[in-house]
Amino acid sequence: MIEKLIVKNVGVLKNIEIEIKDLTIIFGENGGGKSLLLDIIEFVRSFRHRYGDEMFRSHWVKQYTHTQDVPKFVTLIDDSSVIEYYIDGDLGLTVKGDHAIAKPILNKITSNTEKVLFFDEGIDIMNVTETGINDIIFDLPEREMHPKFQARSTYELISKMNKKGAKAIIATHSPYIPTLINNCIVAAQVIKDGKDYSHSEVAKRFIENDVQIDIDRVSTYTIDRGVAINTLDLDTEMIDADVIDRVSITISEEFGELLECTDITAIEIDE
Repeated sequence: MIEKLIVKNVGVLKNIEIEIKDLTIIFGENGGGKSLLLDIIEFVRSFRHRYGDEMFRSHWVKQYTHTQDVPKFVTLIDDSSVIEYYIDGDLGLTVKGDHAIAKPILNKITSNTEKVLFFDEGIDIMNVTETGINDIIFDLPEREMHPKFQARSTYELISKMNKKGAKAIIATHSPYIPTLINNCIVAAQVIKDGKDYSHSEVAKRFIENDVQIDIDRVSTYTIDRGVAINTLDLDTEMIDADVIDRVSITISEEFGELLECTDITAIEIDE
């Protein structure tokens, strides 16, 4: 099932067009609209489960804001706002200003989506059989988390996704999480290439624990000034390293330029 979401002129989101795959990563700066986009994704993917069809009548926004459970994005919708949600190429939901139309095609979405704020060892992330949840949205899961635990949690998530047949959407500031996903993409390539990896303890650990994901199951975007930019590098078939490392590169360049203005040498720093 291929899902596509278009969002125009909702708050800071000016022109968003993304595909939602088994693993979708939204990368970007503070205040760029990542959490807002997650709110919209959660709504369009679970409204039938939570609200049924009654919310979708004329002047939808005005009626919906009188209910108790109002997503934040609803209050940001104006006459120029557009939200379109496609499933396998068919338009399932369209919102234009305060009007919305839901179509029967949305019956193809049978999953329940849950949004959480962070990785937690105590959460059974993909407990499909007992809770009915097989899609989960993470909003800045790395907060207050050491990089080592980010790695462990990310790898555990990928493994559980594979075992449960589930999906995950992650909004993050962390440069580690996209890099960790690249490791999982390369692990999938090891399997695809069919080469002997018995000499590599790392490869054996990844593959034996099903910590791998094919590039075709991944979509990644960065939000820059309200526009979604695809950050998958088609040449390397991985997440674009420049996007991940841009801030670190800038910091290193600043360090080098400052260093040139001192009597300190790089050799002294290494020592």
